[in-house]
Amino acid sequence: MSDAARATSTNLIAVYDVALDEVYGYLLHRCGHVEIAQDLTSETFVAAARAVRDGSVYEVNVAWLIGIARHKLVDHW
Repeated sequence: MSDAARATSTNLIAVYDVALDEVYGYLLHRCGHVEIAQDLTSETFVAAARAVRDGSVYEVNVAWLIGIARHKLVDHW
């Protein structure tokens, strides 16, 4: 793993604590089902980790994670 990828990975871990509640709240508000929101939140962070690992993202932030969550919700419906 390159230094840039390692730094981005570390950033994802740092943002996780803040972003978890925001991503989950975003999904719960839009789907209204706790179980679905929990599953989609997990899928969001798995997709984010994959993107970081693949080197396809250079800045991790809450807005980017919400965008992933939005796509996961669309895919679900």
